[in-house]
Amino acid sequence: MFLKEGMVLIYGDGSFEYESMDDFCHFAANEKLVHYVCLSMRVGVEEFVTRLEFTHYHPNNAERNDLLSLRSLIWSELPWVVISVPLEENHLVQEIAEMSTMRIASGRPVVISGDKTDSFPINGKNVFTIENMPGHPIYRNDSAINSALRTAENELVDRIREGKDKIN
Repeated sequence: MFLKEGMVLIYGDGSFEYESMDDFCHFAANEKLVHYVCLSMRVGVEEFVTRLEFTHYHPNNAERNDLLSLRSLIWSELPWVVISVPLEENHLVQEIAEMSTMRIASGRPVVISGDKTDSFPINGKNVFTIENMPGHPIYRNDSAINSALRTAENELVDRIREGKDKIN
């Protein structure tokens, strides 16, 4: 899998395909969907995405899994994932965000570099950003804490995928 700025990777049925940024923006304009933008390398994002999929859109349930859309892209030289679900199921995303110590912030990411501002390519009342909750240990910016958090997250994600960490 190769991804560069301006390309969007769509995951589906164990495979992937590319789409143009224009096609991605057109997809994101669908107001019957809610789109959640996540910085892929942020601690907690992999747990959040995995828990959401395996709890509410399990890969073994094609009908449910088809309601979840995952797209990856490089924007502002950073890796991002966009999760899209039907508007009426946004409460499921909120539930999983809280369980994953993440929060849903209104709007899209913006990168400020010097006197330049760059806004994420999709926008609208149906676009939100997933970020860590205030007070999360990641904000201490301590490499030992960050490493421990990443290790714990990787282990949890493995348990979720193996069906050993389920929500009742």
